[in-house]
Amino acid sequence: MEPVLLTVAGLVVLLVSVLLLASAHVGAAFIFGLVAKNGILAAAAYISVWILLFPVMLAVCIVLGIVVMTGYAERR
Repeated sequence: MEPVLLTVAGLVVLLVSVLLLASAHVGAAFIFGLVAKNGILAAAAYISVWILLFPVMLAVCIVLGIVVMTGYAERR
């Protein structure tokens, strides 16, 4: 019984981590799409913010990615 429970728990953790990684990617791409319209200086600032404030940017991109993926912003 224990190996089955550990396998199920491992699969749940894997699924959650893949979903978080996908939402971070979508959020980062969304922000980069907005930044790219403003020129090279804004893109440089975006990259430097990723380097200096990595945990904050990761959290923002995950939240924004979830919002974009679920379509919550379009429904409002």
